[in-house]
Amino acid sequence: MADLKNKSESRIFLFLFIQLLSLVGSNISHVAIGFWIYNKTHSVTDFSLVLFFSFLPNILSSFLSGPIVDRFHFNKTFGIGDIISAAIMLLTTAVVMINAQTFLYLYATIFAVSAVSALQWVSLNAYLPEVLKDESLARATGWLSTATSMAGLLAAALASLLISTIGLKYIFIFDAATFLISAYVVFYLLPKDKKETATFGEGATFISDFKAGFNYLKSKKDVFTLVMMFIVFNFFAGINTNLMTPMFLERYSVKYAGYLLGFLGFGSIIAGLAQTGITRLAKLRHYIPLLMLFIFIENILIGYFPAPFLTALFMFTLGANITLVGTSTTLVLQENVKSEYRGRVFATARGLCWIAIPLAQIICGIVTDNIFKRFFTELSKNAYLGNTFLIVNYASTLLFLGYLFREKIGNLKTHVLLTTTAPLLPIKNKPGDT
Repeated sequence: MADLKNKSESRIFLFLFIQLLSLVGSNISHVAIGFWIYNKTHSVTDFSLVLFFSFLPNILSSFLSGPIVDRFHFNKTFGIGDIISAAIMLLTTAVVMINAQTFLYLYATIFAVSAVSALQWVSLNAYLPEVLKDESLARATGWLSTATSMAGLLAAALASLLISTIGLKYIFIFDAATFLISAYVVFYLLPKDKKETATFGEGATFISDFKAGFNYLKSKKDVFTLVMMFIVFNFFAGINTNLMTPMFLERYSVKYAGYLLGFLGFGSIIAGLAQTGITRLAKLRHYIPLLMLFIFIENILIGYFPAPFLTALFMFTLGANITLVGTSTTLVLQENVKSEYRGRVFATARGLCWIAIPLAQIICGIVTDNIFKRFFTELSKNAYLGNTFLIVNYASTLLFLGYLFREKIGNLKTHVLLTTTAPLLPIKNKPGDT
């Protein structure tokens, strides 16, 4: 039995390693498209649409992916998703080869592949607690963060190089190949999950299933509070994501911008590897709000110090903190959700946490190009983007400081209340007391 368990876990971790290749291919495609569009237009609004169509499917998935994951086995949802994504990228390659690479079609490609990826993310996070437990689950979750970070690092570093050498079409072909490799591993090598697929009764719809998952999430007060906090956090994160890349492209060359963005992934890799090997770091889930505050402070430092060396250092620590927040939050959900609700709760939490991002990105693009620019008319584009970036992170830092201060005062009041009322509680005599 032990040998069978070890063999099963080895195949699971092989699959997780294969996901690194798939994530690299997808991230390079998305970064390359963003670089290509911004260099054609130099418009923050046009660039923001790349991010918008990347994040929008995560909102829509909250209505669809949860019930799908709970109704079907993992190999169907994840493997078929890989095949669909490969077909989309091959079709996009054909369009690019006939010189029909309109912005609209590239936006549609990002949206479609991101929609499938959103479903697969929910499926994978619902699958892992079924086949892994305790330290193995913590290591797998840490590795997923590591793989995501590695993909971000490699994509940021390679996208600018590949787009100027091999071009978009070969980037898309590589992306399609990684999806096909992943599908093969899912169907032929990965252990099948043995979960009982959920049944929802007659008249059940995706909307009613979504409501059931949301109501269950609301019943878990601490988890629901964490999700609500992430809505606010991700609104500011969406603005920062939208401003950072254009700010770097204006400050530095495309090559250096890619390298500096790569340090974000490098920091995430180190944090992910640390969480994979040191399971005690899972205790950081008790300090998620404080880690969020540190992220905004690091963004302020990035805005103030444009020197490449300092920017690289701050990007490294920023990437590490983002990974610690993401992994800790995932563990909180995995530990506090029943298996029959796992798909719907993960999908609902993901949709709620990311719902603010595309809205923030669109607002950011419009406001930056049409309003903030008027306040900095005498400054260069680099300067006014930097000033806007600082204003956003000052506001978010003050907001999260206020939240932490309120929580501290609330805990102090609770402690004082318990201390002053304790003597008033009835005291039960022990046997033999008089």
